[in-house]
Amino acid sequence: MKAYFKTCFVLLFLLFNACNDDSVTQRELPDPTIVGQWNNTDIHYSGMALLLDDNTAEALSVSAMSYDEDLVFDFQENPNILTSEGVFQIVVTISGAGISEEYYYPNTALETSYWSISGDLLTTEFQGEPTLFNINVLTQTNLVLSALVPINHLMDTEELSGNMLLTLEFDRL
Repeated sequence: MKAYFKTCFVLLFLLFNACNDDSVTQRELPDPTIVGQWNNTDIHYSGMALLLDDNTAEALSVSAMSYDEDLVFDFQENPNILTSEGVFQIVVTISGAGISEEYYYPNTALETSYWSISGDLLTTEFQGEPTLFNINVLTQTNLVLSALVPINHLMDTEELSGNMLLTLEFDRL
């Protein structure tokens, strides 16, 4: 009986010590790339804007959410060209200074431009202006970009001034 317990003890000892982290081969996953087609799933922006009227400036809160997105970004390389196809709708809510209104912008499109990446920063043109986007998320299937952009690049307005935090969310096609 003593030999049986001794044999069991030795087998258990070998079982628990036979495999360690050194014997497991780690498989490297490829780094995710921005190159390819991305389907837009959400666009939103928010921030404070100044209402410029009769030589006065009043602060307003601005927030916007997209709906009915049908927009695809295609990041091509060699050369690095960004093309977009499709449109989206957006509803903008402006409040403050006695104002609370919603504006609807149907069938909005974006322009084609160049792109480059340095670390977590994506440089491209947005509405004809060079813009630096933060890459908040970049995986094999998801992409989230954000940037501070002038409100007049987001809305057709001459009365409002200020920068908005724009966030674009995508799923890979």
